[in-house]
Amino acid sequence: MIKKIGVVARPDLRKAIDAAIGLAKHASLRGVLPVLDKASYNWGSDEFEVMDLEEMDVDMVFVFGGDGTVLRTVRRLDGRRVPLAVVDFGTTGFMAELPPQMAKNFLNKAIRGEYILEERTKLRTSYDDVVLPDSLNETVILTSRPAKLFSFEISVDGEWVDQVFADGVIVATPTGSTAYSLSAGGPIIHPQAKNMVITTICPFRSWIKTLVVPDTSEIQITPTTIKKILIATDGETQTQIESDNLVISIKKSPKKAFFAKPSGNGFYRRIREKLGGGRA
Repeated sequence: MIKKIGVVARPDLRKAIDAAIGLAKHASLRGVLPVLDKASYNWGSDEFEVMDLEEMDVDMVFVFGGDGTVLRTVRRLDGRRVPLAVVDFGTTGFMAELPPQMAKNFLNKAIRGEYILEERTKLRTSYDDVVLPDSLNETVILTSRPAKLFSFEISVDGEWVDQVFADGVIVATPTGSTAYSLSAGGPIIHPQAKNMVITTICPFRSWIKTLVVPDTSEIQITPTTIKKILIATDGETQTQIESDNLVISIKKSPKKAFFAKPSGNGFYRRIREKLGGGRA
């Protein structure tokens, strides 16, 4: 039962903000209490309750934006079992299920419990005793010097796979398989598949371009030539570290992300629409 919703919007897009406030007004008319996100930006409205997303006790969060807004919202929820309904105000992202004109109709259906709840895998990245923020899309390991090849070893579940010379390596979830990994030549993986994908970036003389492994695996990346590397999680946090005797571990996080989607909205239809191929 949906009685209270959070509302988050892309802060730099006025039409996303206006649509979010429009949904908040519609929710009030339907007897659902909307709470506007304070931390994203100044809503400029005294009409609704405003607080930080981290403090909200809500049944669902409506996100008006693209994949970047979604990733930041997921990080702020930090694994709480609150489903996101994503209204598309992005560009080429794949996580937005709802066109803007369908947001109010979806809320009407959600009030009646007519939606699908999807769980999405997140990644946990660590080195030494340091645990980085979880990533919903991917963890990327790069040299801190642009356009500089470096050498690293890849192991999966303790078994050595290969030594690679490349610009870097991406470890992606199924959700993230349609993001940076896809651009680097990785495969598209259905978001409900139980896999992770390792995609090397511009590899030089390596048999590994991309490798799909079970999501129960622990992937270890060991830099062997570069003194400083950069670890990026979801493109939102960047950590520069010394690589001497360093082993970076990437595995499935105990925390998940949750999405509310309309019934009948197919993953393959969205792929066709976003990538522009096949029948309408």
